[in-house]
Amino acid sequence: MDRISVDKSGKAPHRSGYGAARLISDLMNPLLFPPVMLAVTGWLLGLSTVAIGSLFGFALLFYSFIPLASTLYLYRSKRIRSLDLPDRKTRNPLYLCSILSALAAVALSLAAGVLIPTGVLVITMVYLLNLIAGYLINLRWKMSMHAAGLATSGAILFCFSLLPFYPFSLTAGILSLIILLLLLPVTIWARYRLSVHSLPELFGGTAAGLLLTTIELVLLNNLW
Repeated sequence: MDRISVDKSGKAPHRSGYGAARLISDLMNPLLFPPVMLAVTGWLLGLSTVAIGSLFGFALLFYSFIPLASTLYLYRSKRIRSLDLPDRKTRNPLYLCSILSALAAVALSLAAGVLIPTGVLVITMVYLLNLIAGYLINLRWKMSMHAAGLATSGAILFCFSLLPFYPFSLTAGILSLIILLLLLPVTIWARYRLSVHSLPELFGGTAAGLLLTTIELVLLNNLW
């Protein structure tokens, strides 16, 4: 159960910082990270505006819209009681839906061949692998996907920054630091304030996002 009690109207009671935490949590929704990251990657790679927009729309469909539609369906059918998904077991079907959608995204990216830059294809695979890992972890233990998603984004950009032969390495490094040193701590505070996650779940999500993404990027880049 959530640690936030509710009054007879069913609304959460006012407490200091709750509104700010709610806003931060919604803005840092992990479903938004893949479209933003693929668009940023396209920008860093010097793709055209049309190509960046296409990447963003593609990711928005497979990583955001389809999982969100599934979440809303389960919520309206009362199979989940909160869009924050505080109960571990209710996250399993949403993980599976996200995995299938991400798998479709990877398959379409592979089918596109040379039309998709290698860096973009690698990132789609990273998101698929992280979703599979998240599902397997969730079978036994709940971790924060908000924290994991931000940590994944920061790790991707940090790895880009270690490639000095790319002209965007400095920009990627700065963006990585903004995510890891500013957005991630603020989001951890917000999710904890909303009582959706404990600190171990938040730090566990952070560690999983950083470690898994780094390992996957090293392996995938060596394979390509």
